[in-house]
Amino acid sequence: TLKHFPGLGPARGDTHAQTVTLPEVRDEDLFPFREIARDEPPWIMLGHVEIAALDPGRPASASARAISVLRRDWGFDGVLVTDDVSMAAYARDVRGNVVASLSGGADLALASYDPDLAYVALDAIIRARRGDPAFAAAMQTSAARLARSAPAEPFCRRLASRR
Repeated sequence: TLKHFPGLGPARGDTHAQTVTLPEVRDEDLFPFREIARDEPPWIMLGHVEIAALDPGRPASASARAISVLRRDWGFDGVLVTDDVSMAAYARDVRGNVVASLSGGADLALASYDPDLAYVALDAIIRARRGDPAFAAAMQTSAARLARSAPAEPFCRRLASRR
């Protein structure tokens, strides 16, 4: 998994413990993501940094605008997974953020540290799927993307064989 899109650039702070904001995303921050995703579409982990110029107050992992850089602007059709839902900027609104992430083009929301938040996220997903046809359609798209994402051989081995 290539992580953490869109990068932290000059931002200071630890997204595990606090909200970290980037004023904007610079081309040099996006370069490694764009280059690697172009050649070998890996999974990409969406970071929880907020991008003030793009979608203030929302982590990139839950920002349809940030995700659309990958999906629409770059045509990326690989798997997108959020960083852990327990991290500060995301955890302050797990329900809203997980629905925003998945409806915005992410395929998976990572919940590995806090089982209580995993249940909160799952409940939000189930409710959104039942009540929002557009969300249900986004989940179908994600299911198809996940089904075709398993590589025949590990990504690192494919990269090494090119040398």
